[in-house]
Amino acid sequence: MNRSENSDYSVYEGLFIQNYESLCSFIYSYVPDIDAAKDIVQDTFVALWQNKDKYQLTNTLLYAIAKNKAIDYIRANHQTKILKGVPVDIFTDLLQTNQDEESDLREITEEIWKYVETLPPQCKRIFILSRFSNLKNKEIAEQLEISVKAVEKQITKALSSIRTFLLEKGMFLLIILISTFLR
Repeated sequence: MNRSENSDYSVYEGLFIQNYESLCSFIYSYVPDIDAAKDIVQDTFVALWQNKDKYQLTNTLLYAIAKNKAIDYIRANHQTKILKGVPVDIFTDLLQTNQDEESDLREITEEIWKYVETLPPQCKRIFILSRFSNLKNKEIAEQLEISVKAVEKQITKALSSIRTFLLEKGMFLLIILISTFLR
């Protein structure tokens, strides 16, 4: 491999490590066979790698490819014990409906992250370290050389501010409704 291919490989390896389990859960909710779900996820990453020069790498693309692979699997195996006697169109319609709800949730998430960009610098930094980097309050406090209480206060401030923003935009109830109906 040349340097560029090695860099691509590292990016895709990280993507695989970061998304494998959640993608398996996503597929398993449609194809209730864990081995088949794992195979579909693996096929998804192979397809993504094979087409790496054609598309911009995003989580949306990753889940879209996985969804299409699941639909292909359902169509190819609709006479199996899992789907016996149920029209395959019902399953593909369910997949599409769920994908639309996930798209709405993605849009709301994007709105939240845009709002996070407007938070005061220290509050924003702590919130991102907490939610995006998944650091514990103690780890954030050590990294920023502040107290754990200060970290907790900034996270509370950020969450309160985000909650107010969502209420003002009429999105708070929408988030609750969507999360209730998503698997």
